[in-house]
Formats: sequence, C-alpha cells, structure tokens
Amino acid sequence: MTTDDRRRLLVMGALPSLVALLVAVGLWLLVHGNASGRDAYDAGRYADARSAFEGAHDLGVVSPWIAPFNTGTAAYRAKQYEAAVSAFNRALDDVPDDHVCDVRVDLALTHEAIAKQAEADGEDADRQIALRDGRTAIQGTGCNDALEKRLDDQIKDASSSNDDRSEDQKIDDVEAKNRAASKVKDLELEPKNEPREQIQW
Repeated sequence: MTTDDRRRLLVMGALPSLVALLVAVGLWLLVHGNASGRDAYDAGRYADARSAFEGAHDLGVVSPWIAPFNTGTAAYRAKQYEAAVSAFNRALDDVPDDHVCDVRVDLALTHEAIAKQAEADGEDADRQIALRDGRTAIQGTGCNDALEKRLDDQIKDASSSNDDRSEDQKIDDVEAKNRAASKVKDLELEPKNEPREQIQW
C-alpha cells in the first residue's frame, strides 16, 4: 500500500467522525437554544424567548418543526401575531402527523387574535380576512370543531354587520384601511384564548 493510499484511507475514515461531531454540536446548540428560550418563556419574557427559539431553528435536524412552533408560541404570547403566523406556517412544513393539530389550532387562534385587533381598530375587511384564514387553518381537520364553529359564527357575524353598513361607512372603512396600511402597528389586544399547546421540549 502506497503512502497516497494510506492518506486516502485516513481521510475517508476521519470523515464519518467529523460528520458525527458536527451533528452532535448541532444537537447540543439546539437543546441549549431551546433551554434558553424555555427559561425566557417561563419568566414571561416572550420576545426574548422568540429570539432564542428563532436562533435554534436552523439546527433542528431531528425535529425541525419544534423551533418554529416554539417561536410561534412565544411570538403569540408577545402579541407579535404576524410573526406567529409566519412561524406556525413554517412549522406546518415539517410537523409529524401526531402534532399537526397542535400547530393548526395555534395558527387558527393567532388569526382569531388578529381579527379581534382588526375589529377593535374598525377594520372590517381585515377582520373578515383574518377570520377566514383562521378557519382555513383548521377547516375539515377535526382538530378543534368548537374553534372551527366559533370562527364560522364570527365570519357570519362580520358579514351581516358589514352588509348593514351604509355605502359611506364602507368607503370610510376602505380609506381608513389604506391609511392604516402605511403604518406599522403593534397589536395590543389581549387574546381570550391561549395557544392550546405550550412550547415543546
């Protein structure tokens, strides 16, 4: 066996060990990120928890849905609803079948919270969109029939109240919506429902 053959074998033998080391480091960072996020979450520092979970997102080799799910839950609790929707949608890409309902119910509750904020702001069109998005998140899944019915009832209520408005009020609503679209707003409404599931791990 030549020296080049020995070097080639040595490199080939070291490669699996290097891969195993990288996977182990990645898992350690994921667990550490989740632990930091959980500590912040338990202390009520939801924005900090969201940041910690987002940092662990790319390291989720074993369960890639957990970091975005935890991020979404923390964002929801921090009333950062748009960020929560985005995170829950990322979680849906990789969630196993036995946890699909966890993600879908929390996504629907987040859309419902957005709808309540839109209602408080007098933005009927945005309210209806959020309610429909919430219903779509769980419609026909059997994940939470009571929540699906509640969203359906709210959609009907929003539609009937919108039909009763005068044409001038509808025009005012559109103009108000256009003005509001140019502003960045914090969503301050305290939701009546917490996500069904808390953070994972």
